[in-house]
Amino acid sequence: RNGVPTKAWTRWNICLDGIFMSQLFISRLAQSIEKGTIEVMDLEGNIVKAEDLWDDLCERMSFVMENMLSESEVLYHGYCVAEKVTNGVCWGRGNGWYAMTLLEAALNCPEKYRETMRGYFRQLMDGVLKWQDDETFLWYNVIDHREEITDNIPESSVSAMLSYCLLKGYRKGLLPDEKYHLAGLRGFNAMVSDRIIEGNLINTMCSSGVTSDINRYAVNGYVDNEAKSIGALLLAIRYYK
Repeated sequence: RNGVPTKAWTRWNICLDGIFMSQLFISRLAQSIEKGTIEVMDLEGNIVKAEDLWDDLCERMSFVMENMLSESEVLYHGYCVAEKVTNGVCWGRGNGWYAMTLLEAALNCPEKYRETMRGYFRQLMDGVLKWQDDETFLWYNVIDHREEITDNIPESSVSAMLSYCLLKGYRKGLLPDEKYHLAGLRGFNAMVSDRIIEGNLINTMCSSGVTSDINRYAVNGYVDNEAKSIGALLLAIRYYK
């Protein structure tokens, strides 16, 4: 593939997809500890407390919203801690990954963090609504640039993920206005009617890593029947009505 070099991950050492991969696990682990279904010890033999996990998770989620939110009201993909700068690109699927994790935190975190996490979730969903395409009702691969970049098209994974977040957020009472529900329904319906062709779910961007070169975000092209899109669409079905 023609993606960015591996060393890019060492510079952009906070990225939205990495937040999903780590913090969603931490959330589920904390919930399991709270329910008493699991006991965890750290490397020094100390019992891990759910409260400590939630503290770490919510601190990280807050850091992203405070340091990676763009003027477009959606999130940049990467952040360099050493240089204290973002990579300057609002990648769609990255926003989807983070939004799903933030939704999980907003629904399950302790009360002391609940208002903050729910406020961040509504803030991000307000930004997301701004970039839902008026014609396709989907979201672009580079979410805030639309046709301005070569091969930047409405992309299936971000569209499925954000539709899921809007639908579930509305159903769970985090997004009280009907506009969120309508946006989620439009996104989901567009996915089903326009992105499933002869049984194939089309137009999922191949991963290419995090980079400050905006044109690299479509360099590896788009594929059919990719798990990231299929999985998110299946999640959205549960909250569709």
